[in-house]
Amino acid sequence: AMKPHRDVSGGWHDACDYRKWVGPTLYGMLGLCKVAEIMGSNWNIEQIKDELKWGNRYFLNMQNEGGYVMNYCGGDDGMYLTDNIIGTADDRPIHTEPASFAHDETDRTAQFNFILAETLTARIFKSSDPDYSKKCLQAAIRCFEWCDKNFYANQAMEMGAALMACVELYKTTDDNQYLVRAIDFASRLMEIQ
Repeated sequence: AMKPHRDVSGGWHDACDYRKWVGPTLYGMLGLCKVAEIMGSNWNIEQIKDELKWGNRYFLNMQNEGGYVMNYCGGDDGMYLTDNIIGTADDRPIHTEPASFAHDETDRTAQFNFILAETLTARIFKSSDPDYSKKCLQAAIRCFEWCDKNFYANQAMEMGAALMACVELYKTTDDNQYLVRAIDFASRLMEIQ
């Protein structure tokens, strides 16, 4: 049976091929957000914002209804050109399981990086595009809620990503629950050292 079409345009390819892994390519969003935050008007901020929106189009559309961000589009089973016509044989499959990092399906670093990227993007667009900012922040919160209900970070990489995500959620929302969670992740991270 044919799966329903989902527009996952936007974003970047992982390694000069047709694969669009969520885990690794989220770092492009994080890097652009940090450049925008640090460089501000010293660089072409509008160009950075345009690129952020283009990249984020993919990530927002890869978030499923339950809140987590899905794994990838066009993996080894989608390494081919497409005619970009919906419903033809060359449509690339979307892997709908939760995004992981480095093909470890139990790792949820990518989920926390998605939360971090959406939160930073929300802050960057807060004054110039409040509706888009709100959409990004809501996506981050939905993913955080999914992680909170379905996952317990127990590896250093996951806890570090979760810690950063909670700090940025707190800075963006002023909601104390994220500060409490950041402190919890920091304590757990120190315990495993």
